[in-house]
Amino acid sequence: MNRVKYTGCLVLLVGILVACGNRDKGDGVRLPRMKEEVLIERLDRLSSTSVEFFYSKIKTKYKDSAQSVSFKTSLRILEDSAVNLLITYARFPVVNAVISKDSMKITNKRENCYILEEVDYIKQQFGVDFTHRNIEELFLGLPVGFQSGAKYHRTKDVTNYTLCSHSKRELDDLKQGELVFYYTLTEDAEFLKSTVIESPSDSTVIRIECKEREAISGHTFPMKMIVIVQRKDQEICAEMEYTKTRIDNNDGIHFVIPESYEACE
Repeated sequence: MNRVKYTGCLVLLVGILVACGNRDKGDGVRLPRMKEEVLIERLDRLSSTSVEFFYSKIKTKYKDSAQSVSFKTSLRILEDSAVNLLITYARFPVVNAVISKDSMKITNKRENCYILEEVDYIKQQFGVDFTHRNIEELFLGLPVGFQSGAKYHRTKDVTNYTLCSHSKRELDDLKQGELVFYYTLTEDAEFLKSTVIESPSDSTVIRIECKEREAISGHTFPMKMIVIVQRKDQEICAEMEYTKTRIDNNDGIHFVIPESYEACE
């Protein structure tokens, strides 16, 4: 894997994870009726999950149109402050990154180089405007982009508990660059099943599926997630398996750019 490939894998994990495929179709079984306000309250509760520190080892299977590779990532999240990812390939650390509210710092240990960019580097590269909080939400398995107090609309799909950020009329009159969010809850409406983010203006669709969860200290966090990136010119898929997850045991975030490193070309 060269520098470009590593950086692509990292950016995927950082949160520009754009998903393809149709929204959940369910298993064809009509679910019991549940009021919109109840579903919104469930999403609001999930969105408010808060931990001061989060750590996990993530086994990742990454595939795009040009490559297929497996690697591991050590993930550390210092709430509302920084996200740290250390990518290891063949047991050797190769890429280290820290994403804060206003910057992205990356070191490539194989190429002995670094990248220093503002957070909007993500948008410049992939066209999706993810905030620092959105990146935290993604890795913690929370509803990305959910806004407490905003109006959400139940879709007509009776086989899923799905809420949309736009009404049917609003969907017919979207502004340039406007994003549409879909949140699907599990069949018992207790947990988040998937988040889909659509950008109709550039034919980008974002899908994040949580396949398995585990309970830790009164909260639930992902054990297995699938994220697929699809745009007009590319498709990326990542399967992520979380292991050794722990929370609120802050062992710090370590990031240093060696003096010998030069800016990556």
